[in-house]
Amino acid sequence: MIVDKAKIYTNSVHGLNSPGDRVTEFLIDPEIRVLNNLPTLPYTESFMVASCDNNGHHLYVTDTYGTISHVLASAVGRKSDLITNFLVENYSATNKSILGTIEFALKTLCVITEPDAKFIDVSVTAFNRPFEVVDKSIVSQFLSTIEFSRIVNAAVKINNIK
Repeated sequence: MIVDKAKIYTNSVHGLNSPGDRVTEFLIDPEIRVLNNLPTLPYTESFMVASCDNNGHHLYVTDTYGTISHVLASAVGRKSDLITNFLVENYSATNKSILGTIEFALKTLCVITEPDAKFIDVSVTAFNRPFEVVDKSIVSQFLSTIEFSRIVNAAVKINNIK
């Protein structure tokens, strides 16, 4: 509901398809929140807003103090610092196609866990494309390839030690 209000407000004030930074500003600015009948924040909420518009791809993160940061990558939850660092360090080397992005996302997940395709849902959205859910069999194939690479890399390291 808040995101819908953010879209309506930013489109009415800043024009159709407002950039992501305007939506982020809406989410945390106390004056804007009051004008739109949203509770004012004793900043207990954090937001992550991704946008894809004519100005490119952007990711904005807010903290519980109301600070807006434009970042290259961000993660939330358990071991989020480790994941964020992995994303920042490895993204530029990634194949930036949709399949490359899916593989990179799954590799990132593998940094902290051994994921099971049964518990992973992957969806894809892109500029001028419909929202799509990736079939579980494709996710499973990616995970198998990632695990195989992990085993090969471990074997190479063992052989180099000898």
